[in-house]
Amino acid sequence: MNCTSAIDLEMGTASSNFPTSAPGFNESPLRPWALVTEQGERTIGREWGAEDSTSGSFLSPVFAKSIDLLLKFKELQPNWDSYGAMPISNEAITATKELFAFLQSKLYDLSSSFFQPYDLEPVATVPLDDGGVGVEWSFPGFEIEVLIGPDCKLEYLAVEGSGEGRKYAESDDASKEEILSLFLKAFSN
Repeated sequence: MNCTSAIDLEMGTASSNFPTSAPGFNESPLRPWALVTEQGERTIGREWGAEDSTSGSFLSPVFAKSIDLLLKFKELQPNWDSYGAMPISNEAITATKELFAFLQSKLYDLSSSFFQPYDLEPVATVPLDDGGVGVEWSFPGFEIEVLIGPDCKLEYLAVEGSGEGRKYAESDDASKEEILSLFLKAFSN
């Protein structure tokens, strides 16, 4: 199955020499993302090359680690976990990048004291044995786990609260908008 994208972001000026990580990383509510080096130089945006992105979208450096992992997932061979795991599908990798771009485009306008762009950095990005990708975010009192299937199907598990007062929400056929609503709920806590 092939996943298609209608996402077309124009988030800022791309710089081909933008490092994926460096000291002094600083998110600014006035720009989608900014890097301030130790010398005070400022670089705005990052464009992933055609090999790394199907949409040519600019993705914030908060996704750099996850994008690097996704590229490594492409190298996984059948049975990569020695239990019969499938190779990670290109469709799942593309759909994961598209989810990142969607969340970034929708949440960037909400940057405020309760949400900053760096809050979008996943705490984990993992390959799944069915050929999909799992991504997890953790916020105070709220956790979101999204599974992107090899066929681009989205699933989520959200956990709100802690201890005996935990509340769970899940879906095995979610839309990007439903996942966005989980982030809005997490940021409103």
